[in-house]
Amino acid sequence: MGDYRQANWSGIFYSFLAGAAVGATLGLLFAPVSGKEAREAIANQFDELKEKLKKLEEKIRKGKSSDDEL
Repeated sequence: MGDYRQANWSGIFYSFLAGAAVGATLGLLFAPVSGKEAREAIANQFDELKEKLKKLEEKIRKGKSSDDEL
């Protein structure tokens, strides 16, 4: 049962990353801004994504540690 949960979280995680990549790519294609502004926006979005991933990882780790105690 542990393998199933691990596979499920992996699928969610990779789906999230794929969605973020597609969203960033579409944002670049349709953004009416200069290259410098686009790079700054990408850097800001990347930083926000890193923070969200850290929070998600913490939630996952807390969930695993509570399941391990059972």
